[in-house]
Amino acid sequence: MNSRVVFVLMLLGLITSIGLTMRVQVVSAIFLRLSPRLLANLTTTPPSNKHIQTKRFYHSLTTLVLLISTLSYFALATHAGYTWHVTKVRETHDHGIPDTWRIVYRELYWVRYVDLFLTTPLVLLQLAGLGGHAGSQVVGALVAGLVLPLTGLFSALGMTKGQKWGWYVFSCLSYLFLLYTVLVPGLKAARVRGGKTPAWYTFLGVHQILVLAAYVVVWAVTDRTLIVGVNGEAIAWGVLDLLFKLVFGLLLLLGVSPIPEAAVEMAPWLCNGFASEGQIRIGDEEGA
Repeated sequence: MNSRVVFVLMLLGLITSIGLTMRVQVVSAIFLRLSPRLLANLTTTPPSNKHIQTKRFYHSLTTLVLLISTLSYFALATHAGYTWHVTKVRETHDHGIPDTWRIVYRELYWVRYVDLFLTTPLVLLQLAGLGGHAGSQVVGALVAGLVLPLTGLFSALGMTKGQKWGWYVFSCLSYLFLLYTVLVPGLKAARVRGGKTPAWYTFLGVHQILVLAAYVVVWAVTDRTLIVGVNGEAIAWGVLDLLFKLVFGLLLLLGVSPIPEAAVEMAPWLCNGFASEGQIRIGDEEGA
């Protein structure tokens, strides 16, 4: 898939996400400014503060993910964000002919790994909010989400088989940790929330885990074994990025955020600032 096409799709998704986010901000501002007497006369139930915070949580993170991906694909569309990587490939021959070495020059688009490094923890944070994960599980998933693309980049930059496959093993271990976290304790926590949350969490969690598995497979058949060329690699990355970020984000905003059971328990200062903000201190000496 052409990088320009993915850039346009990501940009359209970003504009849509910004529009949905602004709508949430406007609606929440209107309801929060209405007097209790007017709220009592409304025919519809006004959204609670917790529900408003949940919508802000999902919308803000989705917008940030799409913004990062839009910028990275703009770099790809303008032929930036890559370097030339040199790999020595050993070729064996029969009939007593000595082995030879072949030098392979290949474009390595490191901006893709940077994009994934920045967006994977944000996507996992959205899943954790939906499933109601415990704090330790959230931290573990975020760290694994950082390690996965980082070790993937180190593997792609490796000069020897030992370097390439050594870092690749670490990527696989990070993926297995995410697989366990999302589908075992994560699904258990989602079932406690009840309602439509377990079904949506299962669908989105399995969707994201399968896409991450596809990323790992694509890494193996591209820069590591050179089975797939640069064009095939670009198509695979484009499809996976759209599924992992754009499709997931839109499903989350349109299908999940309106569900009351999907409300995210957030510290008040994350949305409203610290309680001391805007207060004045009485009794302080002037000039102190």
